[in-house]
Amino acid sequence: MKISFRNSALALSVALALGTSIPASAQDTSSGMRGNVQNEAGQVIANARIEIVHEPSGSRSTATSNAQGQFVASGLRVGGPYTITVTSDQGTQTYQNVFLSLGDLYRLNAVVEDQEVEDERYERIAVRGTSTTLDYTRTGPASTFSASDIDAMPMFNRDLKDVVRVNPLVVVGTDDAFSTSIAGANNRFNSLSVDGMRQDDDFGLNANGYPSARGPIPIEALDQISVSIAPYQAKVGGFTGGGISAVTRSGTNEWTGSVFAEYASDSMAGRVNPPGRDKFDLDPYKEQTIGFGVGGPLIEDTLFFFAAYEKWDSDFVSTGWGPFDADNVSNLADISEADLNAVRDIASSQYGVSPGNWNTYPDEDDEKLLIKLDWNINQDHRASLTYQHTESFQVRQAGSQASLLNLSSNGYGITDTLNMATASLYSDWTNEFSTDIRLGFKQHENRQVSLDDQSYGQVTVATDTGSVRLGPDIFRHANELDNDLLQFRANGEYLLGDHTIEFGWEHEQLDVFNMFVRRSLGEFDFASIDDFLDGNASSVRYENAVSNNPRDGAASFKYATNSLYIQDRWMVNYDLTLDFGLRYERISTSDKPNYNENFEQRYGFSNQQTFDGLDLWLPRVGFNYAFSDALNIRGGFGRFGGGRPNVWLSNSYTNDGINITSSSLNGQAFSGVDITQVPQAMQDSLVAGDGRVDVVDPNFKMPSEWKYSIGFDYLADLGWLGYDWVITGDYIYTDKESEAFYQDLGRGDMDPIVAPDGRLIYESGSRKDIMLTNADSGRSNILALGASKQWDNLALTLGYAYQDITDIGGFGSSQATSSYDRYATLNRDQANIGTSRFETTHRLNLLLTYTREFFSGYESRFTLYAERRSGERFSYTGYNDGSFGFGSDDRIGHLLYIPDGPNDNVRFEGWDYADFAALVQENGLSSYAGSVTPRNSGSTRYVNIVDFKFEQQVPGFSENHRGSVFFEIKNLLNLIDSSQGRQFGTGYPAYYNLANIDYDAAADEYIYSPATTRSNEPETFRAKASTWQAKVGVRYRF
Repeated sequence: MKISFRNSALALSVALALGTSIPASAQDTSSGMRGNVQNEAGQVIANARIEIVHEPSGSRSTATSNAQGQFVASGLRVGGPYTITVTSDQGTQTYQNVFLSLGDLYRLNAVVEDQEVEDERYERIAVRGTSTTLDYTRTGPASTFSASDIDAMPMFNRDLKDVVRVNPLVVVGTDDAFSTSIAGANNRFNSLSVDGMRQDDDFGLNANGYPSARGPIPIEALDQISVSIAPYQAKVGGFTGGGISAVTRSGTNEWTGSVFAEYASDSMAGRVNPPGRDKFDLDPYKEQTIGFGVGGPLIEDTLFFFAAYEKWDSDFVSTGWGPFDADNVSNLADISEADLNAVRDIASSQYGVSPGNWNTYPDEDDEKLLIKLDWNINQDHRASLTYQHTESFQVRQAGSQASLLNLSSNGYGITDTLNMATASLYSDWTNEFSTDIRLGFKQHENRQVSLDDQSYGQVTVATDTGSVRLGPDIFRHANELDNDLLQFRANGEYLLGDHTIEFGWEHEQLDVFNMFVRRSLGEFDFASIDDFLDGNASSVRYENAVSNNPRDGAASFKYATNSLYIQDRWMVNYDLTLDFGLRYERISTSDKPNYNENFEQRYGFSNQQTFDGLDLWLPRVGFNYAFSDALNIRGGFGRFGGGRPNVWLSNSYTNDGINITSSSLNGQAFSGVDITQVPQAMQDSLVAGDGRVDVVDPNFKMPSEWKYSIGFDYLADLGWLGYDWVITGDYIYTDKESEAFYQDLGRGDMDPIVAPDGRLIYESGSRKDIMLTNADSGRSNILALGASKQWDNLALTLGYAYQDITDIGGFGSSQATSSYDRYATLNRDQANIGTSRFETTHRLNLLLTYTREFFSGYESRFTLYAERRSGERFSYTGYNDGSFGFGSDDRIGHLLYIPDGPNDNVRFEGWDYADFAALVQENGLSSYAGSVTPRNSGSTRYVNIVDFKFEQQVPGFSENHRGSVFFEIKNLLNLIDSSQGRQFGTGYPAYYNLANIDYDAAADEYIYSPATTRSNEPETFRAKASTWQAKVGVRYRF
């Protein structure tokens, strides 16, 4: 007998270049197999028995071919090796060393003979320990990384993002949070699942997308990771960006394990080399990580155990701003050390509070544990149970800038506690029908408090050159979040001739407690250091629950999402597979915000709108066609929804205008103030029912995206470069539908002036009621290309991605007001489509791995990862003092009109047109003369990253044990040349202010004067990320 594998040399290596290897589903935790059985004459064989054995655990699954010779098996463990035995009345054949990938429907086409056939009669390709073939059922872009891929990667941060960044559509930032955009989407629109349980940051509070400071699972626990971008399987939901799925390791019939320790410090790092300044040392720091993973049988062939633990501790390294005359400062603020120390001395001696400093921060830590049980109930039923616990503390520096230096007391610490449990049951009821059922529960607590002292409010003190800010920032005065997620899924699969029918039901219920009351400790502004000493505040602001107890302003609600889906996978013939699916999602909740009568009187509708009853129909169609032995074509289209942070809805419960309100004395000056006590007159001025309101539009629709993709895999002979090159490509077009957008209802009755460039100029006002609504949406064009080649000891993967993405902006914050205020636009209440700040126009990456036994039996492995990509986006704007509308944060967010001459609707004061024109020319904006600068038209310099890892095996204490010593270098470019490898970011909201602007209504013209704030290009130098760092480690495997 012989095995027929179509184009088996087209292998997983292409996935590492492009993320296009297999149909990985973001909710999958297992693998599957489908195939057909026939004899040499091509006649199908019915009633053949297929036995599938996972050798390490003895797990068995059986199937029987139907009248068409087809069979299917699902719920299989990932990895292998598997032994497959096909038995029929025409012969028996055994296949060995078969490996399965996460979410992969492995295809086996068997031709039975009355003789044994050696393993070499069929061809497979191994990539760094992973054996796969081209999957002829995949339709959309996806990728999978095996345990050996994970182990080989440079992982300085011990984060699964260090692995998935190999996919050129996955962009991992160089910021402290390593924020991640997949296919150019907002990082909040991605999803992560572990063993099928979602582990997202449900409220969009953490820029890393996790419910923890670092990755929520121990790296030692990872078996495989998959990335899905446009999966056309109907059972997939919960994201519009990208879905990352991790499946954890399981115990086997042998006790195995590993222990490790890693260490890094400033003594193993370079000196910071900011452009145009002298080098300086990084702040002293130490990072150390210890952990283990161990698994084995509790009952041989039946019950298995696995556990992994990891603990990380680190000194925090300040990468922000400091006084212009201090040493070892990454970015220079317009504040002298003398003024800074004067403010600090007054705070501690006069008011008795801890002000902190600009360069002193507490340590960070992260600890996580995972325990997993697998139970082979019998050959038809298998169960697993996963428990996970993670605790972490991370530091967030306050957002300083050149004109404002924030002290550590204005920064905050985030404490996250995560508990998760998932139970899964996989069952084969008949040869045609199988199910998998999953029940999971996630409990997440998030606490955010000042790093130094929570006994006083936020204080800003003006000096002669700039301002100093200290005390808990206004958003950390009362900030607690608890959310519990219950998740259930029942999935069925039925083989009907050439069709595999998959169907199921998913239920998610989120229970939320959210206390978020800003300014409940007060916000105090002082016009000078002397005023701060005398207690004469130029402005005091206060918000709280009307009881003056912030806990009374907390929001508590729950809602559920129910989803139904059905899909038909039709193997039309040996070359063509078609997928047709439909998914339906509906949100339900009985909880409503408190009714605000004043709001309804103002606007004519209730503030009690929720997402209750909102639904989406999500059709999906995909195909996979083997055009020739060397070329495979795939593609599809479908609608996707989900992945939006739940804080959108929470804003309506928190800011109902009833419980939380602002003092009517806000903004007034007070004398003799105590920053530890809000003036009693302000506390007494709170009135229920007239506070600021966040509301959902009664006609709001759930946002969604239509995705269309076409892709190919090609096995190429490149002449002198070698044969068996895998060339891959994907094109993805996305059309965003009903994109979410914020409007200020307070402007609805105003009659704005229309400026010469079409800008709407409003009168000043005080009320700001923000409505979540929909608007015309953007689109994206994405191209990804790659090449991969495997030699005996060397593996090379190349990838390139191009992105052209537009959106309507906003949604950079978890708060409605900040998302409304803090983005660049022409008219804030009208959707303006522009370049997305998440666009990475060009990205090229490379992965090179060389493995050799320089010492017999002991492997040496060298891994080099490199990438070059476009910089971060920013907007050219102008500053207005408020006459373009009320509010504060949006005063710099006005896209700037570029006059095409000295008399083009602009009058210049304090400079002339020639000065402004030179500034325009310097920034490459001349092409916009006579028009408004587009949003995000600027870009920081290119990002260059090179990381390296070397690992050497050494003898263990017994024959099957191995030790290893490894070291990693992050930012190898900077080690080679200290002027290279510099990393820059734009920060949020990424404005470059070119001019202060005003409007002369009588003359109907703008007035431009030299910029006085944010007048430098918004490139923040990231000191630690720009400096090479080394890490050493030891590992022992048994």
